[in-house]
Amino acid sequence: MRRATAEALGKLKAREAIPTLIQLLQDEAWPVRQAAAEALGKLEAREAIPALIQLLQDEAGFVRRATAEALGKLKAREAIPTLIQLLQDEDRDVRWAAAQALTALPPEMVLSALRPLWAHPDPWVRREVIPLYERVRRNAGWPREGEASGPYLARGALQAMVTLADETLTRIPSWLLAIRRKAEALRRLGHAEAALKALEGVESLERASVSVSDGERGAWGVERALCLAALGRRDEALTVVRQVAAEAGNEPAILADCADLLEKLDVLEEAKALYTRVIELEDWASYYRNRADFYIRRGRHAEAKADLARAAEKEPWHPDTYGLQGQLMLAQGQFAEAHSALEQAARRDPHDVSWQYGIAFAHLGLGQTEQGMAALEEALDRTELHEDVEDALQLLALLERAQPELPDIATARERILARKALLDQLAAQGD
Repeated sequence: MRRATAEALGKLKAREAIPTLIQLLQDEAWPVRQAAAEALGKLEAREAIPALIQLLQDEAGFVRRATAEALGKLKAREAIPTLIQLLQDEDRDVRWAAAQALTALPPEMVLSALRPLWAHPDPWVRREVIPLYERVRRNAGWPREGEASGPYLARGALQAMVTLADETLTRIPSWLLAIRRKAEALRRLGHAEAALKALEGVESLERASVSVSDGERGAWGVERALCLAALGRRDEALTVVRQVAAEAGNEPAILADCADLLEKLDVLEEAKALYTRVIELEDWASYYRNRADFYIRRGRHAEAKADLARAAEKEPWHPDTYGLQGQLMLAQGQFAEAHSALEQAARRDPHDVSWQYGIAFAHLGLGQTEQGMAALEEALDRTELHEDVEDALQLLALLERAQPELPDIATARERILARKALLDQLAAQGD
């Protein structure tokens, strides 16, 4: 009842209820605290900012996320330090909400607060801060600083991650997260053999009886399977991912990663079953989007549409919701609608180059060759990793499914493969 009251007051824009809503921020039930925070954001209740900042420390992730979103709507400059702390929250949805809130605040204040953290002693803090700093800078139209310059920013960040992990492991050789992050960065740079070698450190620690949690063991197993798949060792990768899935129990994040990899290995029925199991464990928007992505690539449009509707009910603001809706429309030949949805996704997350590829292919589907090729070249210029190339080719396949006779498809594929050849060369040279 108290939750319903708070929600109704927010919808009714009943400003006289603001004092009551502020009191409800201390309610013993977290859904009531969440609803009160959301209502105060809708009411633009700036007098609630001090109480909302305190609520960012709430034990419930849903409350922290709703509070961060409310403070973003209120453009609460006072909340910048606490929102920056939330970039390291254990809940990824809270981290996303904090980042979104920061992008809504005055860029000069956010950038000045983030900039000193580039030198933070914790490498994983730097890993969260630097991409957000770049996002705020781009949105504000500010020039790139010398430290962030160069044509291969993402590759440079991954190389820095490898260096940071090495520095950390010289001091704490048994830090499993550092080992896994180093392997992930090496794999994404195209050095899968080196990544596998790095992961041997986890096996040696287990042989030395160093305690390894089930979650970390599962994440390590997924990374190992990804490395094996990147090297073309499919059967080994499949054996590893099946073992990880069998041992993951009811850990949805690990199971979702396993489902993605099973699809990559073309074990489709197992992948679909695992996507469904994850949703049964956690009724989250991100897991509906994962399964929708699977359905889109498999041409199962009605099922994809249903999953995206569920995701949109839960997180209508999320760029991936818009982006996947755009991909579905692209596959169905609804190019004008696809372009609109993908533009929305790109505005919400300008760092994801796959949305730019989708926009380019929507233009081509509409017969707008000049605009499409210009957008394609922009996307290619931002393509630094092999995973970006894979995404581009998958999106091109959606366009080809809708318009198989389109002459621009061959040209687009040729340009994408030329970029892949350049990335292969960079990987072979060790960047």
